[in-house]
Amino acid sequence: MLLALLSGQRCQTLHLLSVSNMVLKDDSCVFIINKLLKTSWPGKHVSDLTFTAYSPDNRLCPIVCLSEYEKEDQLLVSFQKPHKPVSTDTISRWLKTVLEKSGIDTSVFKGHSTRAASASAA
Repeated sequence: MLLALLSGQRCQTLHLLSVSNMVLKDDSCVFIINKLLKTSWPGKHVSDLTFTAYSPDNRLCPIVCLSEYEKEDQLLVSFQKPHKPVSTDTISRWLKTVLEKSGIDTSVFKGHSTRAASASAA
């Protein structure tokens, strides 16, 4: 959910994040999005997603969190056995839970509107 809040990306984009398309460095991480998205078409493609380190608090640093996933392929997997990749609906449900616990009105903002909710709350 940290990546959703930092990037403001749609659930579809978050669902496509894969460790095999991730370039992890000491101070940044780049995800290469190599599939067409809702907002892209042939000739107009979404740029790569870049996350930078947050040194004041390692618990909130995306680079520290992502380094734990280097051994896996799918970034977002179920925390219940058999730990398969999650669907966009599951990501949306997770985001809605985080929004609710953050005090954001989920009757206005749903899981698929994280981008708007994070911008409004900021």
